[in-house]
Amino acid sequence: MKSLFEELGGTYSQQGDYLLPDVKLPPQEKRPIGIWGQRRREFLKSRHRVKYYNMLTKCTLDAHLADTSEAAEAMEERAHPTVQRAGGHHRSAKGL
Repeated sequence: MKSLFEELGGTYSQQGDYLLPDVKLPPQEKRPIGIWGQRRREFLKSRHRVKYYNMLTKCTLDAHLADTSEAAEAMEERAHPTVQRAGGHHRSAKGL
């Protein structure tokens, strides 16, 4: 008799005396997670633990963190349009 996992196309591998299911995570695109994404990760991990682990197990955490980082950087650029991206230095209207 096949298990539901086998009926859905799953396979097992022998590990000692045990048969373990061969499961793999879905492929994810690699996107950089900036400082704001890292801060968001620490916030979720320390204050919203259930949400953090739900996103982690659903493989949506990295995309969420990258989106957060991109949104924060875009807001920062809108708030400070004179910030140079390469040097990161701030120039005021008076050139200080």
